[in-house]
Amino acid sequence: MRRVLAILARMPDAHADRHEIEHILDLYATIIDTREYERLTDVFLPDAILDYSSSGAEPGPLHPVAAWIEKGLSLFVRSQHMIVNKQVEMAGDRANSRSLFFNPLVARDGSVMFVGGEYRDQWVRTPAGWRIIERVEETSWTFGLPELRKGDGNTG
Repeated sequence: MRRVLAILARMPDAHADRHEIEHILDLYATIIDTREYERLTDVFLPDAILDYSSSGAEPGPLHPVAAWIEKGLSLFVRSQHMIVNKQVEMAGDRANSRSLFFNPLVARDGSVMFVGGEYRDQWVRTPAGWRIIERVEETSWTFGLPELRKGDGNTG
């Protein structure tokens, strides 16, 4: 019986893994809205590839894309990123997730704009916990925002 319990204790818990991934998705939204961009390594591996090209960014490593997000959000006095409808598929020490986002953004003049879309993430288990190794952000719609064009500083 002890041997069985020891084996079970070493086995990954898919429910706990899924919960951790969902928590990190929520953490991403909090980091973005509190503008604590230096904490993005709590979400992404340093060599993660982020593709926010649907919002105008060049796909690339974490730090250049994070700088692009920071620049774009500096145009707004408030943001409230919500990540919902999280679907997570576990595969051992890797996982895939798809989640929807809804982002109200408040401009300096008080006008409110909205962005909606989805994140498609590839995850890997690390000694520090789950981290995103690849993200594709797909903006599906906007309301009140100028058309998103490559390099214009808008973010989703």
